[in-house]
Amino acid sequence: MSKTLTKKQHAFISKQPNYQLWIEQPHDLRDEYGKKYGQTPLKAVIFENNRFVVTDESAEAVGMTYDELIDWIRSHETINAEVWDEGAAPDEPSPTYKERSEAIFAAVAKLDPDAIAAIRDDELATHNRGSVIQMCVAALEQLQSEGEPERD
Repeated sequence: MSKTLTKKQHAFISKQPNYQLWIEQPHDLRDEYGKKYGQTPLKAVIFENNRFVVTDESAEAVGMTYDELIDWIRSHETINAEVWDEGAAPDEPSPTYKERSEAIFAAVAKLDPDAIAAIRDDELATHNRGSVIQMCVAALEQLQSEGEPERD
């Protein structure tokens, strides 16, 4: 049996198409007499069609490692304003709605009402999103009805 290696990649989204984050601007190369003989290349993250995917290759192209480039983008001043991680909208509170939903479904699958109640209580104390609270209530009701004996 052969193993298939999964290529590491992480995507970022920009509000504008073809948006650029410059790592290093090009500058002129000059000899000892001041005569220009070339220019350094532009090192930039370029969002083609509003998307940039970090891979080992794209990181190497700008002189960084995969992890360095992800950290650089995440710490850039435009993060969550012009640029954000794919799958996490810039204004969405963490944990995201998707993360909460997955945790609730996992707790239902494990028949764990205490975990659902903890999610509900945390949500009430932090973001208080009605849809998450309703999902918790529905999940608790579902577990409660499954635990009741059937009536004739």
